[in-house]
Amino acid sequence: MTAALSVLPLPKRARIGVPVYTCSAVFDAIAAVGHIPVFLDIELDYYTIDPAPLAKSKDGLDALVAVHTFGHPFDFDAVRTACGDIPIIEDCAHAMTAEYKGKRIGSFGDAAIYSLRPGKLLGSGGGGMLVLRNPDLAKESSLESKMSHSSRGRLFIHYLQAMAGGMLNRSLSALDSRPDSSHMKIGRMTPGDLALLERRLPSLPSIVAAHRRNASALLNALSGGTFQLPLASRAVTHDYYLFALRFHSENGRARAQARLQRAGIGAFQLYRVALEKARAHGYRGDCPNAETAARNVVMLPVHPKVSEVAIGMMSDQLSQFRDVDR
Repeated sequence: MTAALSVLPLPKRARIGVPVYTCSAVFDAIAAVGHIPVFLDIELDYYTIDPAPLAKSKDGLDALVAVHTFGHPFDFDAVRTACGDIPIIEDCAHAMTAEYKGKRIGSFGDAAIYSLRPGKLLGSGGGGMLVLRNPDLAKESSLESKMSHSSRGRLFIHYLQAMAGGMLNRSLSALDSRPDSSHMKIGRMTPGDLALLERRLPSLPSIVAAHRRNASALLNALSGGTFQLPLASRAVTHDYYLFALRFHSENGRARAQARLQRAGIGAFQLYRVALEKARAHGYRGDCPNAETAARNVVMLPVHPKVSEVAIGMMSDQLSQFRDVDR
C-alpha cells in the first residue's frame, strides 16, 4: 500500500478514503507517506465499502482505497460512480482470483496491491505485488529501483499475468514492505521469499478451490441458523479467503466463539482492534455498519487443511447454538 500511494500523482497530505473495517496496517501506510485517512462505512451484506456514504464524502477525497473484503469483490461500478474520477487503489490482500462481472479483480482501479504474507491465499515469507494501470508511474519514481528483477520474480509476474488476463497491459512489480522503526520501508523481496513463491505458484488454483469448496459446505450445513451467513453478489465470483459469520449481538458472537474454541475450532474475531487503532488517526466512531461487524462477526476457518470432519464439527457446534440468541 505504501508503494501504491508513493507512485500515484497525489497532492501532499492527500485525503485518502478507506473503509474503517479493514486491517489497521492500511491506515498506517496512508499516514507513513504523509497522507490523511478518511474513514468510510461498509455494506453489511458483503463487508465491502458502502457507495452511499462514499458519495457524500467524495468532494473531500483525493483517492480511495477499496478492499475486496474476505475475498468478495467490492461493487466497482457503484463505487466509481460514487467517488467520481479520483484514483482508486484496489486492496486485493484477501483475493487473488475473484471476479467482478466476469473480469478479474485487480484490473479495475488505477492501482492494486496484493499481500503475500504467510496465511494469505498465496502466502510466502513476506512481500507483495503492486499492479499499476499506468506503467510509466513506476519509471517516474524511485520505486523502479526497488522492484524485484530476479528470474524468480519474473516467473512470478508472468504466472500472474497468465492467471489475470485483465492485467496483461499493466505494470506488475514484486515488492516487500517491512516496518522499519516508525515508518514503512519498501524494498526488494528476498531470494528466499521468491523461491518459496515459485514453489507455491502452481498450487494457487487448488488453494482457492479448497477455500470455495469448504465455504460451500459450511453454507449448506449452517443454513437456517440464527446468524447471518456470508452472502455473495450475483455479479461476483467469491474467493472466500475468510468465512464471516455474523450474530445478532456481541454477546451471541462471544458465546458462539467460545463454544467453537472449546471444541478445538480456530474461530476468531477480526478488525475490532483496527477500529480502536483508527481512532488514533481521527476516526470518530461514525461508521455504524463497521462497528456492528467488528462486534458481532466471527471468522470460521475454510483454508485447505480444513477437513470434512472439521466442517461437521463446526456444523454440530453451531446447530446446538441456534436457539440461544433468538
